[in-house]
Amino acid sequence: MAIRKSVDEVLKIKPVYVHLIHRYPYMGPCRFGQGEQLERAYDEMMAEENFQKMQDILQELYGSDRRFQLLKPAYLPQLDEFICREEELDSVGDDIHQADVILMEGLMGQHLAVNLAKRFRKPMVAVGCCTSTDVTACLRAAGFEAYGCWLLEKSKALMEFLRAKKGIQKTRVLSVLKGDVISKGVESNIRDFDRITNQWGVTFKFVNAEDFLDEIGNLSPEEVETAEKTADALMAGAESCTVSRDDMIRSAKVYVAAKKMLDLFDCNAFTIPCFEICATRRLNEERYTFCLTHSLLKEEGIPSACESDYNSLLSMIVMMNLADNAPHMGNMHPALPHEIPESLAGKENLIRIYHSVSTRYMRGRKGPAAPYGIRSFTAGLWGATLRYDYEQDAGSGVTMVRFNPQGTKLLAARARIAEGFGYDSIGCDNGFLAEVEDMEEFFEAMCDCGHHYVWAYGDLTGALEKLGNMIGFETKIV
Repeated sequence: MAIRKSVDEVLKIKPVYVHLIHRYPYMGPCRFGQGEQLERAYDEMMAEENFQKMQDILQELYGSDRRFQLLKPAYLPQLDEFICREEELDSVGDDIHQADVILMEGLMGQHLAVNLAKRFRKPMVAVGCCTSTDVTACLRAAGFEAYGCWLLEKSKALMEFLRAKKGIQKTRVLSVLKGDVISKGVESNIRDFDRITNQWGVTFKFVNAEDFLDEIGNLSPEEVETAEKTADALMAGAESCTVSRDDMIRSAKVYVAAKKMLDLFDCNAFTIPCFEICATRRLNEERYTFCLTHSLLKEEGIPSACESDYNSLLSMIVMMNLADNAPHMGNMHPALPHEIPESLAGKENLIRIYHSVSTRYMRGRKGPAAPYGIRSFTAGLWGATLRYDYEQDAGSGVTMVRFNPQGTKLLAARARIAEGFGYDSIGCDNGFLAEVEDMEEFFEAMCDCGHHYVWAYGDLTGALEKLGNMIGFETKIV
């Protein structure tokens, strides 16, 4: 079975067009025009034209985008008796039960839109002046999920957020345990998994570290061959590599075993404790680390976080579903005086972020692979890690995020890369110095959240805030 990735989830949209049909010719508050415009046939003709126009626009917006699936569009006439019957609602078609969202447009469609949302318990996106705001206000006040657009063409941006929300809800985390659910290196961790599952839909499955480590050593000949091909391809594509082929294969075996376990447990996100497993000495004896696994899984669209850090993993799940990138995560703190190079002397708002889990697709998984190097994690020259030269991105804006220990608030910080470091070094030391607007404010916010941060290129603070409003977490922007 293939791993079903959250970033590949498709949003199923049920389009519904509503048009007010007058049964008899008359003028008044709901009826304008004269002559043939007052005939029922005229209303029905305009409904047919507008319904077709809606379908044409939707096809142009969504037809070639694999992130979305348009279900069969439905037309509902709103007769001027203004009665909503169950049989009318059911006439939209059985596929509405498969829909993730109803997209409704039309003339005087409020009454039917509200009843559709309540009848089928589906989020509603209402389109059109007056209709959009009237429907959303009514449904939200009643506790239903609803959104408004004043133009059909603007619905795409909103649907992208709803697709990201669905991807997040479809995330199933495989967490390797050693001694405790919480790694001793991340005491600021999220602990209330039930609340995250109940509110977000994200579920968690757990496996003992010994079982996972044994799986690495018990790969089949075919799986070992996969690891060998993975190692060879990485070494061939690297700008430079200081890790031997044998040690590259050892690290690649971890990646192959992780994918095997993810498939077995029907999961699509991963985390594992570093320190506790390191202390067993098995990593030293078998000569590998987990860094390469994290990098490669993220490149495939599978969130994968170091040190059993659920705050960072949840941040990564959000970031990857929103931006479809393979993000870096790392330790972050205000740059200490001895960490600031002469080239940046005098700058007061510098932060330092670093780890050994860079990827080739940090700017987006659908773009070209970035140049990379391969360095060892240890002084013994084993434990393969992908390295990226962040110096080439000096001046680029980034957004850095982390959830608080309750999983209720996301800290989102805007910064600008000042200088890269660690490309040719070993260990968790590949990253950059970046400048934030106000170090004091930023540090105070960090003290509510912890020390690992996930980041992406560009300013995603507005998008994160909007997605937070949809899911139910607060976004603090600094």
